[in-house]
Amino acid sequence: MPCIAVAASVDAYGKWSLLDIADHLTSPPKLGTDFILNAHMRILEDQPAQPSLTATLKVKDREQSYIGFPPGHLNWTRRKWWDAPDVVHEMGNEPLFSLPLSYDLTFGGQGEQNYCPENPTGKGWVEPERLKENKLRMEAPQILYAHEASQLQTWSPDMRFSVAGAEEIPATWQPRLSYTGTFDAEWENNIWPAYPKDFDWRFWQSAHPDWQFMDRLAPGDEIELMGMSAASKVVKAKVPDAKVEAEVTLKDGHKMGQSLNLDTLIIDATAPHHKDWSFKMVWQSWLEDVAFSDIARVNSLSNVEALHGK
Repeated sequence: MPCIAVAASVDAYGKWSLLDIADHLTSPPKLGTDFILNAHMRILEDQPAQPSLTATLKVKDREQSYIGFPPGHLNWTRRKWWDAPDVVHEMGNEPLFSLPLSYDLTFGGQGEQNYCPENPTGKGWVEPERLKENKLRMEAPQILYAHEASQLQTWSPDMRFSVAGAEEIPATWQPRLSYTGTFDAEWENNIWPAYPKDFDWRFWQSAHPDWQFMDRLAPGDEIELMGMSAASKVVKAKVPDAKVEAEVTLKDGHKMGQSLNLDTLIIDATAPHHKDWSFKMVWQSWLEDVAFSDIARVNSLSNVEALHGK
């Protein structure tokens, strides 16, 4: 079944640009809208460095708060069964101006034999083979949900924090990997190149589970970023007002209209000042009951072109 896709970006001044879809299309049409944020936690430019940082992200009716720490360690020593173990969160004293809101700094990691399936690149995860050790020293996660941060003081090797963030989730990480289905001999001999029978289309949702909107984001939905710009404590925005449709001309001359859904919205907020931030958006839709061989031409009827240069 063919699909139609359009990609565009808009900067902080409202200037739109159409993008090469080949560089931004990473999946077939999705079940909902993925919201992805690439950002740093920051203090205001006129403030001194801080021992920790806080940031909050609000999108539509959802909200998450994050706290960031300097590099540190978790030390744990097993005592007699009647004694409580010694737990020390040894936090670095390096003052912070900014910290990337990255999975590399939140809970996760890998050991010599295994890795954290939800985030192999993070910090603080202890592989099962080491749980019987009497003494452990681990890199502490630097970014946590604010409501979990106090648990650092009562850490134990089998404790699991949440993977906090809003970046894109790689296809080889959980929970995405669990949706791929069964690639066995039956699939190889009788189903390939189609998806396995138990393939779950949620695999294509690449946003953090916190930021997958199965009811989709729509123009005007509110977005609020706190603690991520050096120029303003709070930055408010809305999902841009862009309507995307397509006109499909078939080889027999018949024309049909098709509305496209907002599949992915990415905010690049890595620059210190929000005036340098930008949105990237991808719209997609299937063309049902139409074969590739029947299509003569596809024209975009979006208002993105009308907004270009605005």
